[in-house]
Amino acid sequence: MLKPCIIVMLLLAPCGLRGQYFMAIPSSTSGLNFRNDIVETDSLNIISDFYMFNGGGVGIGDLDGDGLQDVVFTSTDRGIRMYRNLGGMRFEDRTEVSGLTLGDRLVNTGVLVAELTGDGLQDVYVCRRYSRNLLFVNTGNGTFRLDSTSVLATHAFSTHAIQIDYDRDGDLDVFLVNSGEPRRQGYLNPGVNDQLFRNDGKGLYVDVTAACGITDRGYGLSASVGDLNDDGWPDIFVANDFEERDKLWINQRNGTFADRATQQLPHMSWASMGSDVADLNSDGMLDVISVDMLPRSNYRRQTQLGGMSIYGPFFDSLQRVQNCYHLNRGDGYFVEVALFAGIAATDWSWSVLAADVDLDGDQDLFVSNGTKRDMGDQDYTYNLQTRGVSNPREASMSMPTSPLRNYLLINTDGVRFRTDTADDVARVPRISNGAALADLDNDGDLDLVVNNTDAEAGLFQSRAADSGKVRSRQMSVGLRLRQSDANPFGIGSRVNVTTNRRTSVREVYTCRGFQSTSDPRLIIALSEGEWIDSVVVVWSDGQRSVHRDLERAAYVTIDRSQVVTAAAEPEKPVRPLLARMSEEVFPFAHRENTFDDFKRERLIPFRYSKDGPRMAVGDVDRDGREDIVACGAKYQPTQCFLQQKNGTFVSVECGLNDVIESEDVDVLLVDIDADRDLDLFVVTGGAEFAADDQELEDRLYLNDGKGQFTRSTSYVSGRDAGSCAAAADFDGDGDIDLFVGGRIVPGKFPQPARSVLYRNDRGVLREVTDALARGLSDVGMTRSAVWVDIDQDRDLDLVVVGEWMSPSIWRNTSGRFENVSASVLPPALDGLWSCVRAADIDRDGDQDLLLGNVGLNCRFVPDASNPIRCRMADVDDNGSMDHFISQVIDGRDMPLRGRFALQQHIPTLIRSFTTYDAFGRASMADVLSPFDTTSMRMLLLHEYASGVLVNTNGRFVFRPFPDMAQVAPVMEILAEDLDADGDADLTLVGNTRTADSDVIGYDGGMGLVLRNDLGGVLTPLNVRQSGLVAYGESRDAAMVRLATGNRALVVTRNSARALLFALPGGK
Repeated sequence: MLKPCIIVMLLLAPCGLRGQYFMAIPSSTSGLNFRNDIVETDSLNIISDFYMFNGGGVGIGDLDGDGLQDVVFTSTDRGIRMYRNLGGMRFEDRTEVSGLTLGDRLVNTGVLVAELTGDGLQDVYVCRRYSRNLLFVNTGNGTFRLDSTSVLATHAFSTHAIQIDYDRDGDLDVFLVNSGEPRRQGYLNPGVNDQLFRNDGKGLYVDVTAACGITDRGYGLSASVGDLNDDGWPDIFVANDFEERDKLWINQRNGTFADRATQQLPHMSWASMGSDVADLNSDGMLDVISVDMLPRSNYRRQTQLGGMSIYGPFFDSLQRVQNCYHLNRGDGYFVEVALFAGIAATDWSWSVLAADVDLDGDQDLFVSNGTKRDMGDQDYTYNLQTRGVSNPREASMSMPTSPLRNYLLINTDGVRFRTDTADDVARVPRISNGAALADLDNDGDLDLVVNNTDAEAGLFQSRAADSGKVRSRQMSVGLRLRQSDANPFGIGSRVNVTTNRRTSVREVYTCRGFQSTSDPRLIIALSEGEWIDSVVVVWSDGQRSVHRDLERAAYVTIDRSQVVTAAAEPEKPVRPLLARMSEEVFPFAHRENTFDDFKRERLIPFRYSKDGPRMAVGDVDRDGREDIVACGAKYQPTQCFLQQKNGTFVSVECGLNDVIESEDVDVLLVDIDADRDLDLFVVTGGAEFAADDQELEDRLYLNDGKGQFTRSTSYVSGRDAGSCAAAADFDGDGDIDLFVGGRIVPGKFPQPARSVLYRNDRGVLREVTDALARGLSDVGMTRSAVWVDIDQDRDLDLVVVGEWMSPSIWRNTSGRFENVSASVLPPALDGLWSCVRAADIDRDGDQDLLLGNVGLNCRFVPDASNPIRCRMADVDDNGSMDHFISQVIDGRDMPLRGRFALQQHIPTLIRSFTTYDAFGRASMADVLSPFDTTSMRMLLLHEYASGVLVNTNGRFVFRPFPDMAQVAPVMEILAEDLDADGDADLTLVGNTRTADSDVIGYDGGMGLVLRNDLGGVLTPLNVRQSGLVAYGESRDAAMVRLATGNRALVVTRNSARALLFALPGGK
């Protein structure tokens, strides 16, 4: 065991120190005086080539074998420069002497510093846009020769090249990220296909792109490599610009790749630029980070081009204008948590690099930022479209410039990050592009080099190992790997570090971020009180070596030829709680009709026409097998699926096809007429109707005992858009009564539809709402309800939740109801609640309340002291309600919707705010100043977290669920003991793509199982443990007993097929 007394390298590092992590070194001291000055011409400008200002890269490697990392810069059109490291953070320009010179002014992009010819020396490979890429071969005497005969000297509008041992044969292949020609015809030009070159040894490469199945016509801006599904083979993430989706190339272990992006990522960035792969939360699985252009400040968010318009011809609901943090939940399945983590918005971002900046054991992030010509400025874009382009150079030079601060994001708990604005790397606004990390002074921490546009390059020395800045002692392991002459730095190796606290993983890849090459050495830090038990290296060809007693040194070299290796042992399979079943077992596919809520009410925050499908489980035909009834959308009838003897389900005609134009949102199987069979109650809703339309009538179907339903003529429904139904014998007379929740009045958000309480009088449902539960009819925009005895008085009480409201508890006293919410619930619980269920989660004998909310992975999140406000009134007197949603930002109440959306709904605002600049500076008071607001109402949101209301003698305390339950809206919660330990575990499903056109959707999740341990301790399970993968817009979850004896989890999804997961036998 490697304990502190025999640690590899003892560093003095800041523990919790919020000071300077990097110190800027001026060029007058360092000699690193490179500049990437970009001069616009008639042929080179942003109008003629939108990639003109993508900037240059940084390539770092030991080019002369002296043990010090040298630096190569690419400029846009002024060649490349090479700086030799002299030690002590001093450099000298050796470009001309080295032969790394170009005789043209063509556009350069990325630079790869790597061993490419099999001689063990570091070569330099430069990517170019308008000509062939350049391979400079290291001669070993301090000079380089240009090899124009290599197959790598291809012309493909390349952005960058990365090394990968994709076939695990021990030598390093090359993946080439390509973009495409300038888009003079808008989005009509496809990009150039990315390429994969197999290394056949001694610098001989073969183009195997087609044979490997690599097909990508996007405009690639970066790629990152790692074993993302933990099968021992490297996979590739490609960040594509514009409408072509990012690619997730999963290695099929047979020489081919398969793109699994849409199957294993919930969504992705739209204009993806830089990317990196790292174990950001130290759970032993690699995560993926990509950066985009979402502004951080409210002013820039309001003045910059926003999200992909839902009305645009290239809209893709899986793409978002934001950074993405794809957190690996096992087997290469990801949730996306960037908004929750606080890293979704870093402005016009280029490079992102993961590194343990503060040497506390967690990976932090650096993001480069800024642009010389800000194409996103909406005022400029509008004016350009209005007047047209007569002189491209002048039009380019009149475009605003946006130097912006770089971002240093410090990892606080593995998922969340805090922004450090005081550090030298983030203090001064710059236009920064490519960046690389390297230990330039060999002191055991990573320094940073940044390629800036129209300024000198930035050199930042890490202060993490500076003994003058310490607060406590911490330790780091510095590793230098050597695999072979063909792979002298162990590229592609996987290093698993097991300490007394965790097992984390690092992989050796130098091509990261944007257009750049970083140091191949690893620095693995430990937190205070942590020590290493073992370091396991899995080499790129699959061989494995274990290291425990490492000698004390600044860096320890692990030479493959000097250690004992063996074939890597496959991980022992973990039997998950759930096993995916064929979709043909329950062949239900929901088909949502096309309806645009936003054309009817432009400023509503969510669509209200996509609430289904929910389902009901029960023995419809009394054959002893449980059947399923699933809601249909408009033009799709609600369907009954009878279970067969083999455990499959078959859709049958059962009398439910009489109505197809309603939007059915909930169903109940319940014995209304007390004849010992299950009748069916159907709730209708949606927003595509007019108030009082016949299609909004709820329906009661009576069962003939054989599974055939006939619509009841005795039940007369109101015509309200409903949301849910809940059944119980609330008056104790032996028959089943109903509560039916109202959603909204169509076209009149936020006016709630009427909620109704029905008493069952011998099979006749009679409305008794106002008589027995005064105030319940207008309780709010409900989503879910449950009957539960909260006070243990043997009367079933009613709990109702919904949007823009606090949970509402109605105490039952001998069949009469009183709203006691204010006396039993904590304050400030107004939320966007979507479901409520009851279970004794802590096994104390009373019923707790499980609540699903929108979650914390949102662009704007309220809290008790800073709510989100929705003001409403018909301010322009046109007969429609106007909605103004705001939140206090930097001390001012600011509108959250953009100028374009507001002016579409209220055209008179154009006179008040003639530019985006003016609107970006306006507070909500400024926006409302032209209007009479005396009749304006206000709704508040205080709580977005999903969680449990813990019951203590009939009073409740709210306890949020763990972080992984907050990454997406929770639409349904199922409390079932999945692991047979006596505690009710929780299965959560959700996601929604109903949000406004700025946000598009909250769909970063994939379902989650929370294992209940020790009576209420909820632990999130990853995919390997749970087996649950439910992407898309899940709406309902239920357990069904199969004829085979097992139980199965059924998940219904909006506009998708249902999913089934089997529990192991007997559970």
